[in-house]
Amino acid sequence: MKKNDINTNPVFKTPAEYVKLQDAYVAEKGIRVGNWKEIGYLMQNSSNYWYCDASSACDDSKNAKGYGATASVADNNYVGYWTATNKATLNDCAAKQDWKLVTAQNGSAGGMVKYAATIHGSTSETDDCAVLTPNFLKLTTN
Repeated sequence: MKKNDINTNPVFKTPAEYVKLQDAYVAEKGIRVGNWKEIGYLMQNSSNYWYCDASSACDDSKNAKGYGATASVADNNYVGYWTATNKATLNDCAAKQDWKLVTAQNGSAGGMVKYAATIHGSTSETDDCAVLTPNFLKLTTN
C-alpha cells in the first residue's frame, strides 16, 4: 500500500478491526465517527453474510463495493453502524438474523467511542446465533 492510500486500497477487516479504526479516526478528527470509507474499512459480502453500514438488515443492494452505503455524514451527533445479516440458516441460527454494532461519539472531542453490540436484538451469549460468533457481543463498551 502506498503512503496516504488507505481509502483506495484498504484490506478486508473484522468487526474488531472496525472498532480500532473508529477509535483512531475519532482520536485524530475529534468531531464524530467516520463512515466506512473515511476510516479505511472494507467488508464485502460473502457467501454466508451480507455486510453493510445500515441500521436495518443488510442485503445485496446495501454494500455493492464493500464500503457500505453512507456517502456523507454530519459533523456532529453522528452514529455509525456495522451490520451483518446471514443469508441462510447456519446450524440452529435462522436465516436473516442481524449482528449489529452501533457506534457513537461520546460527546467530547477525541473522546472514546461507545459501541453497543446485539445479535438480532439480543445481548444474550447463549442465543442460537451468538454461538457462531462468541466474541462479537464483547465489543460492547459502557
